[in-house]
Amino acid sequence: MNYLAHSYLSCGDEDLLIGNMITDMIKKKDEIAYNDAIQKGIDLHRKIDSYTDQHPIVSKSLKLVYPTQGKYAPVVLDILWDYFLSINWGNFSGEDLSLFSKNIYSVLEKNYPHLQEKIVVRFESMIAHNFLLSCSSEAALHSTFLHLQKRTKFKANFDKVGEILEAHHDTLNASFLKMFPEMISYVELNCNC
Repeated sequence: MNYLAHSYLSCGDEDLLIGNMITDMIKKKDEIAYNDAIQKGIDLHRKIDSYTDQHPIVSKSLKLVYPTQGKYAPVVLDILWDYFLSINWGNFSGEDLSLFSKNIYSVLEKNYPHLQEKIVVRFESMIAHNFLLSCSSEAALHSTFLHLQKRTKFKANFDKVGEILEAHHDTLNASFLKMFPEMISYVELNCNC
């Protein structure tokens, strides 16, 4: 799961959201600087990632992505899950996706005083680029993967993601629509939403 899914799966709780969003940006030793509620969000992020990594639907979906993406297949699939969440947003939320994103950005900005400077700088850049909508269409996905291509240290074939979608769009979408409700149920059991 990528940022949009982690935001959605934060149960509308600001502290869970902050923890869920900063997990990949902090070192384990830095966690103690945050209050218990934010640490629960960090823990929730890890549970979501672990659940996703072990899910049989994810394993099957990775097989569709792996031939062109190799070791980057899990990264590509995480981003694709946000794309499928975006295009199926109405199935999971009655709130407009743009409004949801703006509300998330407001919560992040409101919490800047409690975050490390490096995280604030990263969030400022992410918000400036409207990161929660960066997977909301195939055109947006293309731009996201172009940006990611510039950041990778090793050879990547992100230009082939369009071919993956062309060949497997319906299969991956059906897989997402089966897995995501299970993920929601898992989160509800693990964070008392």
